[in-house]
Amino acid sequence: MQLTNMQFILFTMLIPCTISAFFVYLVILFAKRHNLYDDVGGRKIHTGKIPRLGGVGFFSAFALSVFIVYFKFPSNIVITRQFTAIIVGGCLIFFMGLWDDLKNWRAIYKLIVQLIAAGIVAYAGFRFTRISFGPIGLFIPFGIFAYPITILWIAGVTNAVNLMDGIDGQVGCLSVSLLISYIILFFKDSSPHFSMIYTCIILAAAIIGFLFFNLSRPKAKIFMGDAGSQFLGFVLAILPLVPRNDGYETAALPFAIIFMMLPIFDMIAAIWRRIRDKKPIREGDRLHLHHKLMLIGYSPRGALVTVMILQIIIDIFVTLAVISQGLMALVTLIGLSLVGILFFTLIHFEKEKHLAHDGTSIPKNTQ
Repeated sequence: MQLTNMQFILFTMLIPCTISAFFVYLVILFAKRHNLYDDVGGRKIHTGKIPRLGGVGFFSAFALSVFIVYFKFPSNIVITRQFTAIIVGGCLIFFMGLWDDLKNWRAIYKLIVQLIAAGIVAYAGFRFTRISFGPIGLFIPFGIFAYPITILWIAGVTNAVNLMDGIDGQVGCLSVSLLISYIILFFKDSSPHFSMIYTCIILAAAIIGFLFFNLSRPKAKIFMGDAGSQFLGFVLAILPLVPRNDGYETAALPFAIIFMMLPIFDMIAAIWRRIRDKKPIREGDRLHLHHKLMLIGYSPRGALVTVMILQIIIDIFVTLAVISQGLMALVTLIGLSLVGILFFTLIHFEKEKHLAHDGTSIPKNTQ
């Protein structure tokens, strides 16, 4: 069967989105029947019984869609050793997250699985190899440190994205926006990565199918759970590591960090709070970025819009910086870093002011 490029792209968008919406609906029915609801209290801001296995729906739709596309159109997605490593590592992360959703696994066991999955993809060739800004002559190879840097990056981003999953739609929308950015970067390579382009389109479409239920009104019908958020974090960590035609990674480490600035800064702030307050690092709290925005008066939907506007601005400028390289790229990254630091600092002090003045509590999620 022969399809034009546009027809094939529409196919890879429509089919996963439809399958995902159907699977997520089935998961909602299954979760209600077996009383599989998200916990209430702690750092959670929702009320009522809401299933948390949405990741099962969109992951299954993604996997099935990739399978259909590969066997129906084998010339479009090429299964290589590296592609297989992504599949194996992604499945490990997904099933680890699913087990945690059902049984609340210990943090150390989850970290071990994350490190194993990261090691698999690093060994397959997905590694940060250098820091480079092209024409300005800054070139710092990582050498033997490429493996530990890459493994720590993947595990760190996987956890950072998981921590961002605190309000309806946040991780899903963040993931779709970043997937679009990497689709552009893969397409701009001298030899476009069509396998990765189609895979990213399929995943973005599957997430959109989930968002139909996660962003529904008056409140979410389902959450993605750790199975979904950790899998998406793992994928987002790998995308900058995909080798370009020249053998180097799609986005060098500085670009990759700024792409993920919001979840990374949020995770660093969370770790610092717990060290400062002499609490276990794994202990949750209600002072993540979305919590702080809600403390200073934003609704859950308003907090989502604020975070996404900033993320989209980051995506646009970092994508342009990766394409342009050189001095302009360096200036862009420094500028975005300063904006991110300023944003987190202002939100922090606004939160402290509200807590000091009136002891405002975080509003419940009544979207």
